[in-house]
Amino acid sequence: MVPGRSADAFGDWLDARGSTFRHRIRVVAMDGFTGYAKAATQHLAQARQVMDPFHVVHLAIDKLTACRQRVQNETTGHRGRSGDPLYGIRRILLTRKSLVTPKNAAKLDEVLTSEAHLPVQMTWHFYQEIIAAYQQDRPRDGKLRMFKVIKALHVKIPNDLRELRVLGQLLQPRG
Repeated sequence: MVPGRSADAFGDWLDARGSTFRHRIRVVAMDGFTGYAKAATQHLAQARQVMDPFHVVHLAIDKLTACRQRVQNETTGHRGRSGDPLYGIRRILLTRKSLVTPKNAAKLDEVLTSEAHLPVQMTWHFYQEIIAAYQQDRPRDGKLRMFKVIKALHVKIPNDLRELRVLGQLLQPRG
């Protein structure tokens, strides 16, 4: 953790540590802030830049929520209200698949199988895949699963699923 949220703050902190310290760094885990990536590229050219799991999952949650809200507005003409199908499952969507109760699984199935809600279903699927990648017992298995998710986000996503396309761009490996 470095005080200040800028490329300069991170770069100055790295410079203060000296070249021996910087050359030993092989991996930099950070959030998606481009300022950190810029400083890491300038000061740690040999290091691999990765996004930490918390921020990856948080990005997926943000894109799932944005997709649900967009589809909600497109299908009903208004923001979510009590009684609206997508609004009614908003919390269930964010629950890890293995923790969804049978009753809530039935609600999800009922709402997500509607053709109008297909974008939400697809975004939810990728969100669940990201969580599953981090749940793997062996790090190598998780890395492979995440690689497949990122590849699918770049290869198989139609243009009208803009939230997933943005997620794929944000998760694309850096450096």
